[in-house]
Amino acid sequence: MQLRDFSLTQWLNENMVKESRPIHRMKNWFKIIVNAVEYIYEHKHIHRDLKPCNILYIKGHLKICDMGIVAQQRVENGVEITMTRTEAGTAEYMSPEQSSFVSRINAKSDIFTLGLILAEICELRGESDVAVFDNYRRGKPSLAFEDEKTANFVEWLTNVDKTKRPDCKEMLDHLYFASY
Repeated sequence: MQLRDFSLTQWLNENMVKESRPIHRMKNWFKIIVNAVEYIYEHKHIHRDLKPCNILYIKGHLKICDMGIVAQQRVENGVEITMTRTEAGTAEYMSPEQSSFVSRINAKSDIFTLGLILAEICELRGESDVAVFDNYRRGKPSLAFEDEKTANFVEWLTNVDKTKRPDCKEMLDHLYFASY
C-alpha cells in the first residue's frame, strides 16, 4: 500500500477558508473522484462507504480507499438490480435508502454520497455537516452555495428519489465540468 500524503478529511480541516478552496480546484478534484467511482462501477462494485477520509492524496493523485464493505453490483439484461443489505457505512454520509436497518441499495446510493462530498469540499467550513446532510436526506437542501451551478449539481446528485440521480457518465458529461 502506498504511503498517503493526507486524506481529504485532513485537507478540509486544514483549509477552512474560502481562498484555499477555489471552485476550479474543487471541481477538478471532484471530477477525479467521480472517475474513480466510475472505475469501481466498471468492475461491478458499489463502494457503500465513500467519505472524505476514504479519499487519499498520494503524490499528487486522489485515490479512493477502504473497500472493506464493497458490494458486488448485480446487473441483469443491462439493468442494475437493487439489492437488500443490512446497514453499513458511515451514517453521516449515507443516502436516504442506505440509512435504514435493511437498505435497498444500488450504485445510485454512492451518487448521493458524492453529492454530499461535493457540498462539503465546496461550501462547508466547520459548520454542522450532520445537520446539513440530514436535510439533504430529507429532500430539503439547506446549504447556501456561493456558486449556483454547484448548488444545482449537488441537488441533482442528492435527489431523494434515487431513480432521478445521474450515473457517473452523466455526471462527467454534464456542463458543470465544462467551466473550470
